[in-house]
Amino acid sequence: MAKNSFQIGYCTNVHASSDWNQCFHQLQHHLPEVKRYVSPYESMGFGLWLSDIASLTLWESRRQQDQLVSWLEQHHLNVMTLNGFPYGSFHGKAIKENVYTPNWKSADRFDYTKRLIDLVLKLGVVGEGVFPISTLPLGYQDSFRNPTDIELAAQHLIELAFYLHEIQSNLGKTIVLALEPEPFCFLEKTKDLIVFFEAFLLNPKIYQRSAWTKGYAAATIERIIRTFLTICLDTCHMAVAYEEPRQVMESLQASGISVGKVQISQALEVFPISADHMEALGDFIDPVYLHQTVVLGDDGLKAHYSDLHLFLRDWQRHRGHRARVHFHVPVHWKGGNLIAGTGEHLLATLQQLVKHHQMLNPVFEVETYTFDVLPESLSDQSLVHHLVSELNWTKEQITREYETQNLT
Repeated sequence: MAKNSFQIGYCTNVHASSDWNQCFHQLQHHLPEVKRYVSPYESMGFGLWLSDIASLTLWESRRQQDQLVSWLEQHHLNVMTLNGFPYGSFHGKAIKENVYTPNWKSADRFDYTKRLIDLVLKLGVVGEGVFPISTLPLGYQDSFRNPTDIELAAQHLIELAFYLHEIQSNLGKTIVLALEPEPFCFLEKTKDLIVFFEAFLLNPKIYQRSAWTKGYAAATIERIIRTFLTICLDTCHMAVAYEEPRQVMESLQASGISVGKVQISQALEVFPISADHMEALGDFIDPVYLHQTVVLGDDGLKAHYSDLHLFLRDWQRHRGHRARVHFHVPVHWKGGNLIAGTGEHLLATLQQLVKHHQMLNPVFEVETYTFDVLPESLSDQSLVHHLVSELNWTKEQITREYETQNLT
């Protein structure tokens, strides 16, 4: 793969919007300005996020679809991926665990995701390559205690895989879903996704229930599922889960699961845990997002907290240990005020992604959506400035990896 064949953009879920009009206004206000600094003479890709309400409005209006396409062409912008994870509002009010609803056992999640698929076809944004749509890791952990619920989620995903296969067969367009593991969700880590594939998605007792699979040989069914259901690797989530990048890529390769897209961000890290660290970490508590925290002890055992404030109540049990927090911070941030980012883990992940580029759909989406809730020390410049800095840093690091590994 040539070093210039990868795509880098940012995800527009950083912009607050609850309907299509607000969403389009945010795109018009920010994207041309970011492009002016990042890619003034060439087209620029980006990751589009549409809430359920916004997607429904756009899906129903040919006029608004044409308006968007015309505007994208005018400004030399292209949609390189969709973020189909957040269903409802994603800014300005308490979201927490609600970001995982509706989950994949729900018909609402199925309908929303299918609408996103249909929309990218209506908009004509799917080119010759693979177009990924990221989605949630089934749902929050507590919602999938019953095997029947897991099977229902698997059936929904299998049906969409065959719908995507039909689109590829009839239209020659390749769209894939990318499941995004996250701490405290049913699919927390890469290994959980691999088990889900083997025990549910590729289980004949489950996929044979679908009318979509009738008449297909088992080998063909497996190939379709592996082609159109992929993983979205979120580098922040990987760091919080203490996933070792080399092991992640090798396990995916051995399991025949491809990487549909990569979301780029850092997590927070404190080491060694002390009273001073905890005071500084308190600045990152916010009422909007869920900040899962995982502590790694000297013995290799982990302690899990569903939100940051719960860890801060209990931190003295973990003096001297290491804690990582699910709080997306800018990719180029080098830390400050006793708090660090997981930058070394991010760089190691990029190195392994480039090394295993043959199993990678090269779409890199910067996803630091937390700008509105960052402490003042991290948000002292404009959002456009931060986005430009993140995109330039990401491009530099990936280009350097391609050159270092002689993949030119």
